[in-house]
Amino acid sequence: MIRNGYTYKVLENEILKLEKKYKFIEKIIIGNSVEGRNLYTLKFGRGKRKVFICGGIHACEWITSPILLRWLSEICRLYISNDSAYGRSVVELFNKTTVHILPMVNPDGIELQINGLSAYDPRYSKLLKINNYNTDFSKWKSNINGVDINRNFDAGWQEAKEIERSIKIKGPYLHTYGGSYPESEPETQALTSYTRQEDFDLILAYHTQGQEIYWDYGGIYIEGARELGEELARASGYSLTNPDENSSYAGYKDWFIKEFKKPGYTIECGLGVNPLPISQFNQIYYRNFELILIAAWGE
Repeated sequence: MIRNGYTYKVLENEILKLEKKYKFIEKIIIGNSVEGRNLYTLKFGRGKRKVFICGGIHACEWITSPILLRWLSEICRLYISNDSAYGRSVVELFNKTTVHILPMVNPDGIELQINGLSAYDPRYSKLLKINNYNTDFSKWKSNINGVDINRNFDAGWQEAKEIERSIKIKGPYLHTYGGSYPESEPETQALTSYTRQEDFDLILAYHTQGQEIYWDYGGIYIEGARELGEELARASGYSLTNPDENSSYAGYKDWFIKEFKKPGYTIECGLGVNPLPISQFNQIYYRNFELILIAAWGE
């Protein structure tokens, strides 16, 4: 299924299967990518607590998309069998929390990273130039406009631009370029709009790699955020820490913490060089199943 890459078409097929099997799953299209692909969010639960989880933000980190869908599939199975996970009733979880999962934030970039660039693509010349005239797009992180979605949020965006300039990035690029202004990209706009609409209690943003959890932004104090982060770290075996200076600004987690003063976490799963090999899938999944469950459950 995902040996050669988890494409947008595979995602749609998997969502269709989930919808048919579990009628209580609600599918919402929260927006569209640059090239018009749907940004699908799936909702599990009917509770007052609202948790949002997203993956597939960076193109070469697409392994996070099937990780999130597998978690959803397993939690649905446990729900209909009236079962528990790590001592927590999934029926109780369903009644106390609504979990929103957006598995693929950057479908255009993922398509490019997996399938490469067709000579018939109307963006062929532009994208080839952005990629340093290299036909290998396996390291591509950005969306199809050459904007790094996770540097396109209004939280330290100017600081992120200074970092760009220091490493000689002056425009659209395969990574790091944060756009011409915050929320310039439709994918970013969809995320911020939906987040404002739903007013989530907590968010998780999935990336690779490093086996780390980033929990802080700008030293903003959020009651219980560190303690919950420590629980997430215990469950996964990941380190609770902060990113280096080059990755400290303009991300979705940063923006969420700044705007809502609620817990937000970036999960850097897996270990190695992106794109991570699919052989790491099971290990990543098992390390993150309880982590997501704890985040969804809350206190």
